[in-house]
Amino acid sequence: MTKPKLPTPAPEGLPDLPPALPELKPDIRKSIADLPDEEVSTELSKNRTRMSEYRTGMSEERTDLSEHRTDLSEERTKMSDHRTDLSDKRTEMSEHRTNLSDARSHMANERTHLAHVRTALSLLTFGITLNRFAVTLQQSHLAPPAGKGLGALRDVETVGIGMVLGGIAILLWALWRFLTVFHQIETLSYKPPRLGVALSTIVIIATGAVSAAWLILR
Repeated sequence: MTKPKLPTPAPEGLPDLPPALPELKPDIRKSIADLPDEEVSTELSKNRTRMSEYRTGMSEERTDLSEHRTDLSEERTKMSDHRTDLSDKRTEMSEHRTNLSDARSHMANERTHLAHVRTALSLLTFGITLNRFAVTLQQSHLAPPAGKGLGALRDVETVGIGMVLGGIAILLWALWRFLTVFHQIETLSYKPPRLGVALSTIVIIATGAVSAAWLILR
């Protein structure tokens, strides 16, 4: 076990120094080694005062550093709050864009429905016109004699009725499609109606082919 360090003997003419003196810096020991007895305490007191002032300065520096760290922490907190506000703003803007997108989808669905309604109204109007015109001709003195001409008028009358029924069917299908697409937009499950597009195209082609055949055969 290491023995404790003994105090250094005092120079001649000086009293024994306290045990803490060997811990002083060499320059302090050298400065008091040549002083008279009555000035040693004064010099040590001055040194203690300077050390106390130095510790006070260090304490003030530590206090300033602590305050600076506190200020930095407050700035970080403010920046974090600012980032949170920006994130909330971005979320609100995203929700607004989503609402605008939904609104555009609903308006597109409504435009498509109105297009179907216009088509159905055209068929209804034209079908009623053809039917009434054919009936009026058959009942008037302008009707051709019985035979091929009268049969043609009856065919036109039947075509008018078919156009009216077709317009009603288109109206019902347009209403069903509008409600279905509306529900799909609201539930984010929209799928293009490939089957409906294919069937409507096939029906139009078949109608055109039948009409062309009827015109040729007549």
